[in-house]
Amino acid sequence: LVVQWKVPQTLSAWIQRADRAARRPGTLGLAVLLAEKAAFEVNPAADTLAATTTQTSGRGRGSGGRGRGGRGAGARGR
Repeated sequence: LVVQWKVPQTLSAWIQRADRAARRPGTLGLAVLLAEKAAFEVNPAADTLAATTTQTSGRGRGSGGRGRGGRGAGARGR
């Protein structure tokens, strides 16, 4: 059972979360989305802004740095 409170920003995010209800093949799961009233309201200004905004790089997780797989020195390169 997966219960999601508030609508995720993308459909793919919801599908990924709903998939967690039944991971193994052959099992049944249930995913429930509890949407707030504002999710059903139309906001033309927000729709226009979302359509004109573009993401410039990656998944919004920074620009490399010393994290996983980055080009930082790590423990061995010090």
